Amino acid sequence: MKIKKNKWALAILLIISFFVRIYKIDNLSLFGDEIDVGYQAFSLLNSARDYKGNLFPTYIQSLSESRAPLLIYLTIPGIKIFGLNELGVRITPIVFGLLSIYLFYKLIFFLSRSNKLALCGAIALSVTPWHFHYSRSSFEVTLLISLILFGVYYSYKFIDNNKNKYLYLSIFFFCLSFYTYNTANIFVPLLIIFIFLSNF
Repeated sequence: MKIKKNKWALAILLIISFFVRIYKIDNLSLFGDEIDVGYQAFSLLNSARDYKGNLFPTYIQSLSESRAPLLIYLTIPGIKIFGLNELGVRITPIVFGLLSIYLFYKLIFFLSRSNKLALCGAIALSVTPWHFHYSRSSFEVTLLISLILFGVYYSYKFIDNNKNKYLYLSIFFFCLSFYTYNTANIFVPLLIIFIFLSNF
């Protein structure tokens, strides 16, 4: 009964978090980086090329820099469904913002076996101004944190169960993070080393 109550509490938290994040999502115009994400995704959707003409690029050439491509590729479904507008561009970070709250709950519960502590952690993340802000704008951070949480969660699942499928999933999500945000190139290897040294 208690487990069901906690599941309902988590579901209610995710629903509230979704509506709070999507409320008046088009009230603020897209800023420069979001416009770039939107046009790159729109170009890939229609021609399989970025707006510099590169076919299925593994790194995307923008006007002023090269960008890790994963957020842009994952923005394509939103633009396909909602169009090239604020909602179409911003729905992807909203989804991954919610996913990161759920994954944070799962990770805390797995490490602590405490539903109460896991729920408190999920609530704390959901109301953090940093998380709220970036899950309402098309920036790579909420995608990155979701992939890192996936990687950490499956790392500890592997440590606990010693099943190779968890190791492969952990490696997969950590590798995806390198195509999300360049900070991951430094942070993720250090995080992997920390997990390894603290558990073996």
